[in-house]
Order: sequence, then structure tokens, then C-alpha cells
Amino acid sequence: MSVKKNFLFNSVLLVSQYIFPMLVFPYITRIFGASTLGLVSFVDGICDYFVLFSALGLTITGIRAIARANGNKEELSKTFSELFSIHLITTTLFLIFYTILIFTVPKMRISNELFLISIAKLFFNVFLVEWFYRGIENFKFITVRTILIKAIYVVLVFVFVKTKNDFTIYYILTCSVIVLNSIVNFLNTKGKVSIHFRNLNLKQHLPSFFNIGIYILVTSMYTTLNIGFLGFASNNTSVGYYSTSSKIFMIVLGFFSALNTVLIPRLSSLIVGDDQRTFLDLIHKSLNVVITFSFPIVFCGFMLAKSIIYIISGPGYDGAVLCFKLIIPLIFILGLAQIFANQILMTIKKDKELLKASIVGAICGITLNFILVPHYKEVGTSIVLLISEITVTAILYSYVIKFTEFRLPVKKILVNIVLSIPYIIISFITMAIFSKPIVVLAIAGSVSGLYFILSQLFILKNQLLLPYYNKLLAIKS
Repeated sequence: MSVKKNFLFNSVLLVSQYIFPMLVFPYITRIFGASTLGLVSFVDGICDYFVLFSALGLTITGIRAIARANGNKEELSKTFSELFSIHLITTTLFLIFYTILIFTVPKMRISNELFLISIAKLFFNVFLVEWFYRGIENFKFITVRTILIKAIYVVLVFVFVKTKNDFTIYYILTCSVIVLNSIVNFLNTKGKVSIHFRNLNLKQHLPSFFNIGIYILVTSMYTTLNIGFLGFASNNTSVGYYSTSSKIFMIVLGFFSALNTVLIPRLSSLIVGDDQRTFLDLIHKSLNVVITFSFPIVFCGFMLAKSIIYIISGPGYDGAVLCFKLIIPLIFILGLAQIFANQILMTIKKDKELLKASIVGAICGITLNFILVPHYKEVGTSIVLLISEITVTAILYSYVIKFTEFRLPVKKILVNIVLSIPYIIISFITMAIFSKPIVVLAIAGSVSGLYFILSQLFILKNQLLLPYYNKLLAIKS
């Protein structure tokens, strides 16, 4: 399947992972309030951290290993069995540790019921095997499966979650999405691979598994762990504010993550085939996507933050507005970081360099967490995330320059920034004339969208969009 089709399916997949929850998010924020929502987010954040611990570098290692073995069923089955065995072992160990913490840590013991529910999410993540389907580039299956299960999830939330006291039911349904996806995924591997536990060579995967895994874990110390640290250092309301802004932010970021995930197996095969020219060409196309879409999103998102938060979350979430403004620039920064880390450095197997960059980011994040979060709560957490990600991205780029011929098109970036200033003017004038958030967002969004199309096609003559415009003209003529 082509990169374009894979990108389309994976874009739908990754965005749906945030869009479907966001269909119910405005509903549950109004029912639960910031405090109860913060409690659920706190529990889920801690569980997610253990999911990361148990999976380590399997997401990237698995995709790369499966992509190399694809085409040889015997080798594919052996590789799958080895990776699955490693994940099963690590998950068992961390599951035991996680259960002990639930009953011994006071903050976790208070929310004992929710943490026990989260065990299912941690355990069934072993059978999710998303890395397998991404490695064989079967994005169509996981996209269709995810959409169907998430659609059921949305319906069940509206049916069974009615009052503030139904937060336990809500979390059960949330964890059930992972459980069902895992069951369907694992059953569907039948016929594609045969699982066995004989004559396996687990050692060959361990260096990459641990190197990339430590990189991901260390990176999570200033991303995923932020919610956990905020929960312990502050209160559920602050977690509710931060998680609200974070959820909205992650929907947009999912678009760029989709392209990264699609390109990893394709870029790995190009490196194996020593096709440097095509490799760099794909990287520049990916960068063009980030530059084209990130600046309009960042400028409009910053200006319209209050309207966005109000429309999605309702009243009572004013504390999330500043958080959203602080982290929205990360759309561009993380877009670059994903290209530098996932598409370039991981593909050319510079795992140690990735680890060094993440360690610096972790030190920066942990230090700033202790300094800022106790005093500035959710705002401090947002600042920590922003500074840490900028630091890591800068280090990653220094390694990219060192090991590859890739260079950032600084002039192109500056031109796009200058041409994004009208988004500020459009938003400012709209907010000055209208007061209702839905009206502000609708008018500013529409005018900004029109300006985006005109500026990209007729001023920048963007090669990413021009082919589609020319095809449209050809159809009309």
C-alpha cells in the first residue's frame, strides 16, 4: 500500500483516538467538573506510565523488526513470537509492581477502585500488538477496527454515564476500549503469523528494545509523568485543567504523529537499500506538512484559546486557557522533534544519541517540576513541558546535522511565520466584534481557513497543495 494511503488510514486512526473521546469530552466535563475529571485523569496518567514501562521500546523496535521480516512468513512468525514474549515478560513484572503500589501508596490507595480497573488496561496492552500491523503496513485493518470500537464506546458513555457519581463506569468503559482492541487485534493475527516459544532469540532485540525504551521512558518524565507529578504535588482540579488543555492539544498533534508512524517502516527499508536520495525526499515532504499546517494552528489556537476551551469543556475550566496557550506552540516544536527522532535518528539507528537527548530533557523536566509545579500548579506543568521539549528538539537537531545531510529550511520557516501574522489580526478583530465563543470560533476559523488556502496557493505556491488545486481545476473544466 502506498505512503499516501497509509498516511490517510493512519491519520484517521490516530486522530480518531482523540476525536472519539472528544465527542464525549464536552459531555463528561460538564457532568464531572474539573475535580472529578482530574481524579480520573490522574489514575489514567499513572497507568499510562506503567504501560510505557512494560512496552519500553517495543513500539519502534517492533515496527522496524517486523518491517524487515515481512515477506517471509517463517521469519515473520519467529520475530513476532520473540517480540511478544519480551513484552509478556516485562508486563508481568510491572503488573506485579503496579499492584503492590496500589495497596501501599496512600495517594493511590484513596482511589483504589479506579486503579484496580486500570490493571486491565495494563495487562491487555500485551495483546494489542499495534507494532505488528504497523510493521506490515496494514493500517486499513486497525483503522476500521478502532473506529467501530470507539463508536460503540461513545454510545455506551452517553447511555450509562449520567451523573457525577458515574465516573467509575466511565473509566471502565474507557479501559474496555483497549481490552476490545487487543482481543480483536490478537485474534486477527491468526493466519498471518504462528506464535511459538521454541528456539527464540530474544537477545537480538534487547539492545534496541532497551535503548529506545529508556529514551521513551526518560522522555515521558517531562510528558506523561507530568500529570502524575501534578496530581501528587497539587490537587485533582489542577489536573483537570491541565488534562483538558492537553487532550485538545493531542488531537492536533495526532495528525503529525500519523505521518511519522507511516514513514518509519518505509524509511527503514530505504536505509537498508541505501536509497539516500528518496530517504531525504520523504523527510522534506514530511517537514513541508509540519511547516504548512503547524503555524496556522499555533497562531489561531493561541488567539482563540478561550473560545476553544469554553466550547469543548463548558464553564468552570478557565484555568485551562493559559495552559493551552503555553503548550500550543509545541505543535511546531514536536512536529520537528518527531521528524528528527522518529524519522531520521531512529531510522539510521542512532539510539544512543536519542537517549542522550532525552536524558537532558528529563533532567530539565524533573528539575523544573520540583521548582515550578508546587507554586504554579497546572501553569507550572505547562511551562515545564514547553521548555523541556524545546531543549530536547534543539539537541536532536544537532545530532541530525552531525550524522545526515538534512538541514532545516530556515528561510521557508521564517516566511511562513510572517505570513501567519494575519491569523492574529483576524482573530483579534473577530473577538472585538463578537462575544459568543461559538460565533468567534466559527467566523475567525472560516476567514482564517480562506486566508490559509489563498496564501498557500497563490503566495507560497505550496507544492503540497498545488497538485490537488490543479486536479480540482481540471475536473471543473
